[in-house]
Amino acid sequence: MQSIWLSSKQLHSDTALNFLSALAALTAAVFWFLSAYPSLPMMVSYWGYVTQSDTFFHALKWSARMSAIAAVFAGLSAALFAFATLLNAQHSQD
Repeated sequence: MQSIWLSSKQLHSDTALNFLSALAALTAAVFWFLSAYPSLPMMVSYWGYVTQSDTFFHALKWSARMSAIAAVFAGLSAALFAFATLLNAQHSQD
């Protein structure tokens, strides 16, 4: 009876990890869409510096931040999926 309970528990943990992996992947896709969606404003040339009010610089910085957040969620998704796969392989051998 205990082995059936462990198998059921394992099934739920695999499902939860796969669900969290898919959710993280979807979140990454949303952030990557946000990073690519806005059009960049006209770039202005400066000599040796960029002013704090430069809209191109702020748009580029925001896009890079959205891409960085997306990369974190993509990495989290891959790690969760790998962990779920390893758990499944370990319990398949038992």
